[in-house]
Amino acid sequence: MVQTTKQHSDDDDSSDAYVVLTRRRLDVYFVVGLLVSFAILGYFSIFTTITPWPLTFPAIYLLCLWLIIRFIWPKAGNSATRMSARPGAMPMLTIGAVAMAFLGGGIAVDHYVFGQRKGDTPQLYQLALYTPPFVLMFAGATWIDRRYSDKRPPKR
Repeated sequence: MVQTTKQHSDDDDSSDAYVVLTRRRLDVYFVVGLLVSFAILGYFSIFTTITPWPLTFPAIYLLCLWLIIRFIWPKAGNSATRMSARPGAMPMLTIGAVAMAFLGGGIAVDHYVFGQRKGDTPQLYQLALYTPPFVLMFAGATWIDRRYSDKRPPKR
């Protein structure tokens, strides 16, 4: 279970700014990740003609990472700042998600509208198709850095 501690700030005394990540919580995250990777592996091995063996490596890496983190993580847990407590984190995640959605849309347009297939020679129009999401991401990161730089706590 996630245990929270209160952070006292000038804006809101009831904000939960910290979370204690325990081994049990990390186990849940890794088990869900492994189940998803095995479900993808099972789908490809049952419903497609693609050989599923290369897809086992991400699952094996995830399992090894889980075991390493499991044995080095403190039993009492580790305190971490919540993403929502960091100034500018939520707008940056939003801009990143929008940029990735635009990138996915560009890939779909490239595949279904222009008929570009894997292994085809890159075309010049792809530069105009794939550049805007990255420009959005970098411009958004710059805007957020300038907007929230005065609200960050000073470095120690």
